[in-house]
Amino acid sequence: MSLSEKIHQLNREIGDSVERALAELRQEISQRLQASNEEVQQRLEAFTPSLPSSYLSHEDLAPAAERELGPNARRGALRDLRDSLAGIDRARSQAEVLTALLRE
Repeated sequence: MSLSEKIHQLNREIGDSVERALAELRQEISQRLQASNEEVQQRLEAFTPSLPSSYLSHEDLAPAAERELGPNARRGALRDLRDSLAGIDRARSQAEVLTALLRE
């Protein structure tokens, strides 16, 4: 066997060895990723956050509502609602209903 053939054969053997090592490395990394991915997925499926049954209560908003909407404001809002509904009720055509809705 000539020197050129020996070098070619050694290059082929080295290349084959490197390819086998890379294939084994790819396989090992792939297996680890799959195992890790399955573990993460299992943890995600098992994760159940504890959420409160209610985020706001009447007591939380009552002080602000009292400050913003005192008794006079409530009466005014009810009067406006009554007047608006009466305006819609008086309307005889679709255009009058729409005008009443826009006005109020």
